[in-house]
Amino acid sequence: MEIAYLQPVSRKASAAALAIVVILVALAFADVILLGKAFYVRDVARGFYSDFAAIRNVVRAGELPVWNPYYSSGQPLAANPKYAALYPPVWLAIPFDGFRAFALVGVLHYLIAAVGMFLLLRSMSLHPAAAAFGAISFALGAWQSR
Repeated sequence: MEIAYLQPVSRKASAAALAIVVILVALAFADVILLGKAFYVRDVARGFYSDFAAIRNVVRAGELPVWNPYYSSGQPLAANPKYAALYPPVWLAIPFDGFRAFALVGVLHYLIAAVGMFLLLRSMSLHPAAAAFGAISFALGAWQSR
């Protein structure tokens, strides 16, 4: 007698479940993706966005992101992990202006978290539906203070 939940699942079912995960996580941020809304203005706007803007301005000026001339009399960019100057998702947003590109990088991190959790759970032989539930719960189940 075989146990039903250990039955092999087709790649098509797994791909469909992963697509549902990506769609649901993207729908959770539809206002950011489609309407250009921003995340809650706190650390993001006061700290991270100014760092991102410095990297964008330096790269657009045709220089390597090693020095930030916009803070005090200058500050290292590449040597300071706060800037994430060599982090690939930041470079995806450099061609775009404004806060929206920075917000889309934030959404990208949620998508990466959801897909990564889905793949982890599938590697543990969970059914695609269970892996999808776990991935969505992981990506969107953060504690929020109101």
